[in-house]
Amino acid sequence: LSDLLSDMMHSDPAQRPNMDEVFSRFQVLRQGLSKWKLRSRVAHHDDSSIFDLLAHWARRIQYIVRRIPPTHTSLS
Repeated sequence: LSDLLSDMMHSDPAQRPNMDEVFSRFQVLRQGLSKWKLRSRVAHHDDSSIFDLLAHWARRIQYIVRRIPPTHTSLS
């Protein structure tokens, strides 16, 4: 992911990938991750309180029960 982000923030705008390329590169990265990993927290474990942890798990379970995918799968 860091390579993609670096390319997107290239100092020369002409060298930056267009959105179609960004999307396809992200899809390749996303396919290498499990649904469980895609739903995991981004924050460091010591940066959150017990309330934040419980709120995260409540949302996570709600999304799983409602069968909401962890990420969008198309441009539309």
